[in-house]
Order: sequence, then structure tokens, then C-alpha cells
Amino acid sequence: NSFKFKNGNVGLNFDEISHKTLFVSEIQFELLLQCLFENADRHGFIEQKNYRMLFKLTKNDNKIILEIQNNGNRFPDDFTAENYITPSKYLGATGNTGLGGYLINLVINNHGGELIDIGNLDEKSDLYSVYFKISLPINANYYELKD
Repeated sequence: NSFKFKNGNVGLNFDEISHKTLFVSEIQFELLLQCLFENADRHGFIEQKNYRMLFKLTKNDNKIILEIQNNGNRFPDDFTAENYITPSKYLGATGNTGLGGYLINLVINNHGGELIDIGNLDEKSDLYSVYFKISLPINANYYELKD
């Protein structure tokens, strides 16, 4: 369950969610994934030759929890989820427009989900350094943009 991402691998782990349905807008979910990959490439994988990303899906009540981990550069110490989702708010040497995290959060909210957490993993981890945790409702229809 993996596919190539530039010079590295992306792992997919769906063990705990068989026979569950997420109703998502294909265009918006594609945007979410595109922004996740672009942010990882732009901010995390600078001068990195062996990229690794893990997408782990688990079930929690009526929600699917999507946890994304990668082995890119760690977030700055003062970086928060609020920084990540606020447009034009960015930190660190690789800061850009701040739109990637904003768009990711917009898609999550449009589907009735939430960005649960974002941060650095324990420095003792050999495989991954940062994580994102997102929840999305199971069997809910949130195709329309909400005000």
C-alpha cells in the first residue's frame, strides 16, 4: 500500500476502516492532498534525498482520523496550528504565502471535519519527524461550501 513521491515513499495504512465511507468533494480533497504534498516539499524536504510520508486512517466513533507523518524538517518551536491555518501568517526561513495550510483547513471544515493537531514528533523517532491529525465524519455529506 504505497506509491512513489519524488525520491521517497508514501505509505498508506487503512487497516482499521474497512467498509466505511467518506463522502468528499473529489476536487476539494484533491486540493487538500496537493497542498499537503506541496507544503511538505516546500517546507519539510529541503535538501532531503529520502522522503517518507505515512497516511494512517483510523476510526473513532463516527469519524475517520487521518494522521499524516513525514520525515521532513521539524516545525519551528513557536509554530502552532493557528499559524498553519491563518493565511499570510508563516514562520521560518521557508515561509511562503501561508495559503497552503489555510486551504487545507478550509477543505476540512467544508467537510464537517477539523484539524485536530499539528506538531513535531518525539526526536527519538527514527522514521518521522512531524505530524498532522485531521478528523472527518463518516457517512456525512458536506459537499457544499459553508459560510
